[in-house]
Amino acid sequence: MKDNLKEKINKFLELPEEIVYDVPRITWVGKVLLIENYKNLMEYESDKLRVITSIGILAVDGRNFEIKSISKEEILVNGTITKLELL
Repeated sequence: MKDNLKEKINKFLELPEEIVYDVPRITWVGKVLLIENYKNLMEYESDKLRVITSIGILAVDGRNFEIKSISKEEILVNGTITKLELL
C-alpha cells in the first residue's frame, strides 16, 4: 500500500523516481562521474572514492580523481574510472 501511494504521488507530481524512492542516480560519461541523491562521502583519495547511499556503499576505483563540485544533493568527480561497484 505504501509503494502504491508513492507511485500515485510520483505520477501526479511528475517527480524523478530516485527522489521518491530515495535511491542514488549515477551518471558516468567518459572521465566524468555524477552521483546524485547520496547520503555521505565516506572516503576520497586520488585513486578511490567511497560514497554511502541508501542502497549500499558505492565503491569507485581508478586514478587522478578530482572532486569538481560537491553539495548536499550531488558529487561531481573527474578522473579515470577502472572499477565501479555497489558493496
